Amino acid sequence: MGVKGKVTESGAMAGTCDAVDPDFQTHYSVEHPWSVYDLTSGTFEQAMQNLREKLPRNGWEITRDGLTKSQARNPEIVAVNRKTHHGVHIEWTRSRSGKLPKLITVDVGSRCYKAPEGTKLGRAS
Repeated sequence: MGVKGKVTESGAMAGTCDAVDPDFQTHYSVEHPWSVYDLTSGTFEQAMQNLREKLPRNGWEITRDGLTKSQARNPEIVAVNRKTHHGVHIEWTRSRSGKLPKLITVDVGSRCYKAPEGTKLGRAS
């Protein structure tokens, strides 16, 4: 993104592949959500512009670049990497209610994978 700020501490997680295995028994996808906020260098607008320029140079095809359909009408970028079969949804939440800080959310997701034989996926109880 080319900016400096705080980054949420989240990790990747396995998720369901609803079209193939909605019961989460044999197939899974990987999702990694995170955000950047409290910028100390650069601007959110600059970060979004940097992403527009750098994503295509790194194998990503931008499939949507516009405003969300929500009431907030926040800027968003959606892109896919056809080589790695990953997708990303990026949103600059510049319009938030109350005193919530502005931030850019990034949600990277994978295609569906078949779990190795004997793997217990399941849902946490």
